[in-house]
Amino acid sequence: MDISEVSDLLGLCHFLKAPKHVFITRETVSSQEDGVATYFRGLQPKTKNDAIFLAAHADATTPIHEAIHTLGFGEFGAEVLTRAIMRKNKAVRNFPLLSQQISTKLVYQRVESSKDYPDAHAARYSGRVEHYVLAPFVAAGDF
Repeated sequence: MDISEVSDLLGLCHFLKAPKHVFITRETVSSQEDGVATYFRGLQPKTKNDAIFLAAHADATTPIHEAIHTLGFGEFGAEVLTRAIMRKNKAVRNFPLLSQQISTKLVYQRVESSKDYPDAHAARYSGRVEHYVLAPFVAAGDF
């Protein structure tokens, strides 16, 4: 998954607030608890509702699912809404003229750091995480 796919997917969801920060890594993200490994396609930090993190296993549902979490929905609500939105997106994509009319063009620019995430590219993450900021915020001097 790359940033253009993310912006296209989120651009079709007008009621979702596009995350200000998108972090993408090509690595597997996992955690182990009691000997059981859990792999994540994406994450949305509870303390930062303007960011989503996408891992190597992210698919087309992941950015939408994580953006729904930014609205305060839990896992069950995010799953249900993601399925509904993906069905709507699939139907809209069958009509290219309609898709062009209702899609919002979201532009994300790659940055090295921002005031919200000043150490996003600290030495241990350098080259492993791509950090993107929604363009209007970059233009306002956010980094």
